[in-house]
Amino acid sequence: REGAGLVIAADLEKVIAHLTPKTVLSSTTLSIYPTALAARREMQSWVMLQFEPSALRESDTLNADPHIAPNGAHLAATLNRLNPDLRAEIANRLSRLLPDVREIEVNEDESKNAITVSVKTNNGTSYPSRSLSDGTLRFLGLATYASDDRAGRLLCFEEPENGIHPLRLAAMLELLHEFGVDTTVAIDKDNPCRQIIINTHSPAVVGLIEEDELLVAREGRKSGAGSFLIFEALPGTWRSVGRLDSSRGGLEAVSRGQLMTYLGKPQSNGGRRSVRDWAEQQFALPFADA
Repeated sequence: REGAGLVIAADLEKVIAHLTPKTVLSSTTLSIYPTALAARREMQSWVMLQFEPSALRESDTLNADPHIAPNGAHLAATLNRLNPDLRAEIANRLSRLLPDVREIEVNEDESKNAITVSVKTNNGTSYPSRSLSDGTLRFLGLATYASDDRAGRLLCFEEPENGIHPLRLAAMLELLHEFGVDTTVAIDKDNPCRQIIINTHSPAVVGLIEEDELLVAREGRKSGAGSFLIFEALPGTWRSVGRLDSSRGGLEAVSRGQLMTYLGKPQSNGGRRSVRDWAEQQFALPFADA
């Protein structure tokens, strides 16, 4: 930032920020700025998923776009594009949520110009997508996204707990972890460089996530500048190193216990709270072992 303008590409072009109707990347001639062009293309690959069960349930035409839309549309066409081995992988992932799942079936009907999806169970019964629960469809959509090598490199997903039984949240979060890159091994076709960002107000989700994976969003205010958003890491994690600098106006991050109390589900033992404990209190009844 330089005065009232924004400088890109090593000060080769200046754009007056308050006169620019769009972002700098969208309003600049990018062909002569390869770095800016690469940044724009990367940002265009980012996806904000807001799955709608009605869209996930829809069949597709034979010439439909074979990529899942942010609302979940074209799930059938995407599954149809993926090879049988990948569909078997998706079925295995779905079986973590529903142990009775054996196979994902994709059917092409040329007479009706339609592609439909169904889930076959171990007893041979097939359930069409229109009869699956909202939570099952959301899980199936995410499992498909995680298995698709054409999926975006940054995935944002709002409230993954929606429609998921409390005792199945661990399976959902395991799936989300699998979407992100494994930082302990080299990046390759089986471990693509991908990241996932979720937001949640669920104490059960917070209780299942590692502390160094959590960021707390807090509102900050500066005189004459209005409000802004501050993201703080939990203390004692690698993310918090060098961030709690009061001279920069940083706010001291809350602990996990304080965060759980804020969410309305205090932890009596100061440690992690199991989904089972949360579910039994939430629904006032014990859950059988699963």
